[in-house]
Amino acid sequence: MTPSEQFSAGSLALAAVAVAHGAITWGPVAAATFAGVALALAFVAEVAVVALGLLDHHTSPKIAGVAVPALLGWVGVTYLSYRAVLLVVGPDLAPVAAAVLATAFDVATDPRGVADGLWSYPESRLSEPRYRGVPWWNFAGWLVLVTAVTWLGGRLV
Repeated sequence: MTPSEQFSAGSLALAAVAVAHGAITWGPVAAATFAGVALALAFVAEVAVVALGLLDHHTSPKIAGVAVPALLGWVGVTYLSYRAVLLVVGPDLAPVAAAVLATAFDVATDPRGVADGLWSYPESRLSEPRYRGVPWWNFAGWLVLVTAVTWLGGRLV
């Protein structure tokens, strides 16, 4: 399997496990609501950075330049981070704790995606400094978006 195929399969599996777990524990409507909020916010953010020329996805299929496997993986990581931290902290702290956990996962995995050619961050003054090829704003985006998704999604379920 190529790195792109591995990433796509892993992202699909992660999203499927997350949505199935949500459907079993929260109910199908709540799980779909949480996943929908996560997909919508992640898609808007990804479209923005792609349109600004700050990110190029190299996996398919794509919608508006955004790789569908990346969106699926994002939903899975966000959901699983949120549910994991709810085991340790209350719902008021959970959005920030989930954001820290999900961002830590991204810090560990995003450089691998760059190295494997799954996505790239073109040169830009806005994209410096970088950690192993990944610009600072990517990690800041994870913190902000996961906090927003889990805060909003957690209140809707």
